[in-house]
Parts: sequence; structure tokens; C-alpha cells
Amino acid sequence: MYIPLPQNPNKPSALSEKGKIIFVQQGCVTCHTPPLFTNNKLTPADGFAIPDEHYSKYDIFDISVGTDPGYTMNTRRGTGYYKTPSLLGLWYRGPFMHDATLANLEDLFDPARLKDDYVPTGFKPHDVKTKAVPGHEFGMDLSKAEKEALIAYLLTL
Repeated sequence: MYIPLPQNPNKPSALSEKGKIIFVQQGCVTCHTPPLFTNNKLTPADGFAIPDEHYSKYDIFDISVGTDPGYTMNTRRGTGYYKTPSLLGLWYRGPFMHDATLANLEDLFDPARLKDDYVPTGFKPHDVKTKAVPGHEFGMDLSKAEKEALIAYLLTL
């Protein structure tokens, strides 16, 4: 039985069209390549040394975006890699980051999340009040209006 996807309530607008231009200008298309909005590649975690034989076995994008390596280095599955996620359907997904620490896209582009006194808006362990949320630091230098436009575009995907 096929269950249809819900319809995206976020329709393209003048603001989202500006965001689409910013998406390209910022180089987001390198990792989040249309039409799937992912390059479908593995990206190594910081501190993971890629074995030579992996280059012929896997599709590796040899750039780390600084995401917390703990979830891919210190867990049972522990591959050392993250897969570049698709941005399709961001409007109904969340929380964000591999550890679900960011509740919304606005938090992703907030430079305050890189500081140790940041209070995560998504998941945080019961014994943690504050913690830095490292990784994917792209788009943090954008103006408030540019961030709003970029987020408006991302929500249309």
C-alpha cells in the first residue's frame, strides 16, 4: 500500500527565490546537490583516518564539516563517516544535526551554538545544561535577512 507524502505548505515566494540564489552562492550545492539535495557521499568525522582501501570501496567526499565525531567514532556502529543528508522535506523534519541538538533551522545558522554556554534547543542529555554544538558552520556569516531567505528556500524543498 502506498502512503502519499504530505503536501509541503511552504510554497515558493520572492523570499525563497532570494534564498535559492544564496544557496548557490554559498556553495551549498556542493554537498546538497539538486535534484536530490545530497551528493550521497560519505564524509569523514574529525579525527578519522580514512583507510586507503576505502577510496575504492566507498563514495567518499574527503571533507569533514566538523560535526561531533562521537556518534560515528564511539558507538557500536562506529564507521567514522557521516552520510551527507538530503535537504528534501526539511519542512517536516527535525530536530537537526546528527545528535538532534538543534530544534529548528534558525538554530543551525546561529553562531552562539558554537560556544560552551549554549543551551541546545533540541535533545540534550539529562545531565547537560549547556554545550557547544559544533559542525556545519556554513551560513553563519550571513545577514539576518539572508538567513531568513535561505531558510525560506530550504523549507520549500
